[in-house]
Amino acid sequence: MIKHDIILHNLEQRLNNYERYDWIQPKMEYQRNGLIGEIDLLAYDSKYKMYHFYEVKSTLHIKSYNKAQTQFNRFKRAFPGLNVNGILVYDKGVM
Repeated sequence: MIKHDIILHNLEQRLNNYERYDWIQPKMEYQRNGLIGEIDLLAYDSKYKMYHFYEVKSTLHIKSYNKAQTQFNRFKRAFPGLNVNGILVYDKGVM
């Protein structure tokens, strides 16, 4: 398993154990409004009517941060009506 997949797998397990979300979907691909993308993990919290967009990066560098921001902004343009927060997860923490 590569580092990215290990981080994603650990994140999915932790979120499932937390029992906050109604559903969790790892590696979700989408195509909408002329935009194509993939989300490392999307989770929905019905209590707050909020989606959480998790993007996993193996390390935290400015390039990986910028790429995560670009991916999140593309998703927001594809689904403009959703209440969504972006969360960056990397090998040593969460932003």
